[in-house]
Amino acid sequence: MSTKKQKSPENAIQLRNAHRERLKQGKQKWNKWRQAEPEVTPYLFDSDLRGFDFSGYDLSDADLTDCDLRECKFVKAKLDKADLSFSKLAGADFSKSTLIEVSMGECDLQGANFKQAMILFGLFGESNFDGANFAGALAKDAVFDQAYMRKANFDKATFGGSSLRGANLSLASLREASFAEVDLSEALIEKANLDGAWLPGSNFRDARLFKSSFIGANLENADLRNCDLRGAVLQKANLCHADMTGARLDDADLSESQIYGVAAWNVQLSKKTKQTNLLISAENEPALTVDDIEIAQFIHLISNNQKIRNLLETITSKAVLILGRFTPERKQTIDALKAALRDKNYVPIVFDFEKAASRDITETIKVLAGMCLFIIADISQPKSSPLELQATVPDYMTPFVPIIQAGEKPFAMFKDLANKYDWVLDPLEYASLEILLKSLNRGIIRRALDKHAELMEKHAQELRTVSAADFADPE
Repeated sequence: MSTKKQKSPENAIQLRNAHRERLKQGKQKWNKWRQAEPEVTPYLFDSDLRGFDFSGYDLSDADLTDCDLRECKFVKAKLDKADLSFSKLAGADFSKSTLIEVSMGECDLQGANFKQAMILFGLFGESNFDGANFAGALAKDAVFDQAYMRKANFDKATFGGSSLRGANLSLASLREASFAEVDLSEALIEKANLDGAWLPGSNFRDARLFKSSFIGANLENADLRNCDLRGAVLQKANLCHADMTGARLDDADLSESQIYGVAAWNVQLSKKTKQTNLLISAENEPALTVDDIEIAQFIHLISNNQKIRNLLETITSKAVLILGRFTPERKQTIDALKAALRDKNYVPIVFDFEKAASRDITETIKVLAGMCLFIIADISQPKSSPLELQATVPDYMTPFVPIIQAGEKPFAMFKDLANKYDWVLDPLEYASLEILLKSLNRGIIRRALDKHAELMEKHAQELRTVSAADFADPE
């Protein structure tokens, strides 16, 4: 965000020359004049004042645009509402100065010192702060959009409510800095040090945070959507309620971070992403940790949403997965079966191999199979279902009820599945849709529920051991 020059009066050149002479009279006379005539605007624009010592000067409302102010000292100076736009300020010292509503857009401030300065509502868009020092500075609601702040020092600085949209803070140090509710969207912050930084509510959307360090940082409620956090270190960071949707976390280190309430939809992870001991419980609650951020989000949704808990209970107690290749001529059969199951208070979920185009359909079926009460598989005309069924049946002890139209035979490998896994029931052969629906209660549901009860009982049984002494060879 750039700034524009003030409109100068017709006699501006004469005023500027006169005000330059006043500067030479020293700080005391200058400040006395400012007190006596506060309505007068000091005109010092387009001046070469390199190395001048402005320490303690009252420069409020001054026009210092297009000046050469390199290596100048502004220690404890008052620059409220001053305009320094387009000026050369490399190496200038603004430590402990006040810069309220100051304009410094498109300035060269390389290596400038703002240590412990007070910067409120200032405009610094597109300025070059390469290597500048903001340690301990207070910058509230200031605008640094598109500023170049590479290698700048912000240690223990406060930039609350400020905007650094699109700024470059690569290799910068923000250790223990307070950047609460700061707009850093689209910023470039690569290999920066933000250890212990206070960043709650800040906006990092679409920012590049590649290999930056956030050890112990507070990112609660931060917007990290679509962030590039590849290789970033977030050990012991507070990510509670942060929105990390679409974030790239390849090779990032999230170990021991707090992620209660985090939104982690569609995050990109890699084998090298460290996710050990992620704390998913709220403050003042017993510690609950997991080693996967996506699982953590799911557990949070379950534990904090009664509707979702009810939904999961519904799925596991009422959902019925129906598998098959449902060609148009068999559509009537599946629709009637679904309607009949709904009438009996079940929730039918249909997976049609006829329409499945994805290579990942087997994984999808496995997920659904593990959640349902029982499975109905129509093995009539099985052009693609054998492979998926052979991959699914062994993994889940879920009652599996095959149905087949009279006159057809199961695929060749089905016999092996039925013999090997006792949760695969004998196929139910039906001659017509009418007969199939009439047999639904006893031929499908009752058999599936009986097998489910049998499997639950078997699962609850304790492991039996035998004594080796009973099998010892006699002496």
